[in-house]
Amino acid sequence: MMRLIKCVEGAEYTAKVYRNYHWDEYVVKYYKNGKYLGEGPTYYTDAKDDALHTASYQVMRFESK
Repeated sequence: MMRLIKCVEGAEYTAKVYRNYHWDEYVVKYYKNGKYLGEGPTYYTDAKDDALHTASYQVMRFESK
């Protein structure tokens, strides 16, 4: 079971940070204009701060392309 922790939104891209209690990890999923980008860019970590920082950084990076 996963619970949404935070949503980081840019103009086109969004990163959603989830807490996966079953695997005791955080998962960052990316979307472009509301469409899920698939498992390729999905990020997994056991540290909440890492997940939140990565979500913000990646949205900023995607937006600058």
